[in-house]
Amino acid sequence: MLSRPEHGWSDICIGEHRLRVSYIEPVPEMLLMTFIRALSTNAAADVTFDAEGWTWRLESDAVTRLTIMDGDATETYTVTVSARELAQEAVDDFQRDLEAWSSDWNCRHRPGQAATERAKIARLCKQLEGLL
Repeated sequence: MLSRPEHGWSDICIGEHRLRVSYIEPVPEMLLMTFIRALSTNAAADVTFDAEGWTWRLESDAVTRLTIMDGDATETYTVTVSARELAQEAVDDFQRDLEAWSSDWNCRHRPGQAATERAKIARLCKQLEGLL
């Protein structure tokens, strides 16, 4: 689902849709907390990302809806993948590229924060794994 972050960007692929996220937001925390809340409360996962120039929203329960907002234009797509499936993919991807997400993502502007970020992402992954 998540590509390895590079130059402050990462792609998120859901079904045939490729979207992007920027280092301006704490993407690991946003995405992992969204799935933790959703699976803990049996609610839909719901998160909105600023893709620097446009915005997109993920709403996921039994299926996933992607709403892309670009100026006055809004398009919504439905993908047959569940919140539980996306949550597992997110955990796998964050764990696979933990170093990049904790040091290369937004810590380059906050020296010395990589270890703290790495611990936070690892803790959130473990918490989400417990719900899966």
